[in-house]
Amino acid sequence: MHMGAQENTENAPTKRKAKEFAKWIKAGIQIRGRLEGPAGIDYKPGNNDTYYLSRIRFDISITPKPYIGFFLQAQDSRSGGVESPLRAAAAKNSFDLRLAYMELKKADKTYAFALKAGRQEMNYGARRLIASPDWGNVNSTFDGAVLSFTRAHIKIDL
Repeated sequence: MHMGAQENTENAPTKRKAKEFAKWIKAGIQIRGRLEGPAGIDYKPGNNDTYYLSRIRFDISITPKPYIGFFLQAQDSRSGGVESPLRAAAAKNSFDLRLAYMELKKADKTYAFALKAGRQEMNYGARRLIASPDWGNVNSTFDGAVLSFTRAHIKIDL
């Protein structure tokens, strides 16, 4: 019995490190399926199509320190039963690295700076100017960098 208690004491630092590691790394999955059946395509009676759209996203977030973080998201989008090749292209992207960015942050009680660089979603002008809408099976992402400054109710992105 004494040896068992000693083994638990020796493993305690390892268990503590595993818990600390789990705090700064997170993984997620999103599974979405949707059946669509447009009728009268191109205003032609009887020109109908029924198909199934599926989208699976896998993501991982790594935040080793409060001021630095990394995010990766892979996506698999499929469209089964689509007859129109144009519609199929807009709904399908077999496998893609959808998001991959690094974010640096510096915050105080009165202001905050952030730099986000890599493949990311961008939404500006109430999503009318630049947008990454989530309603489609495949949506837009952008490669670039955004430097943000926030103070009170003011946010400036460059």
